[in-house]
Amino acid sequence: MITESDVVFAGTISRTHGKNGMLLFAPSAEWAYDIDEMDFSFIFVERDKCFIPFRVEECRCRGGKYFLKLAGVNTIEDAEEFEKDNVYISKDIVGEEEDTPNYEGYKIFDQDNQYVGTIDYMDDSTENVLFYLEPEEDDADVIIPATDEWIIEIDDDAMSIKMNIPEGLVDINRTRGVYDEDDDEEADL
Repeated sequence: MITESDVVFAGTISRTHGKNGMLLFAPSAEWAYDIDEMDFSFIFVERDKCFIPFRVEECRCRGGKYFLKLAGVNTIEDAEEFEKDNVYISKDIVGEEEDTPNYEGYKIFDQDNQYVGTIDYMDDSTENVLFYLEPEEDDADVIIPATDEWIIEIDDDAMSIKMNIPEGLVDINRTRGVYDEDDDEEADL
């Protein structure tokens, strides 16, 4: 039996669409941008505190709206039974997402225990997390990828990270001089 611990809330069936059992699906804000990348072969609809599986025959997006066609739902009357139902997906599809730890304020040291800089900002908006280090006086920001293979040690008590930083990486990842702030054109390096 599927329980609440096996599924995550994905959204709501808003209304029917057309005459052939199509449903308009409103994803929750958390999943709105990930729907296209997920395997929607099954969804779960909550009925009387039970999670009933339904096979998804079709999931498409048109004009920013998502439409679901469920197996066995072939008429507008069948589809009307799903209006306002909450939709869940299996946690197996979603996987366990881990939050990126916040290392802002941590000091970065290289493999020779030389101070490199302090993390001012972390960019975790892409697959590769980046550390933006505070610039020294009259220096430029330094960007270092937070690659697991490069991290030697993290000391939360001392708020420090020791990294095996490839030679020359700090110099080539300085941001000053890459773009001219006045006209946004590339400057000579």
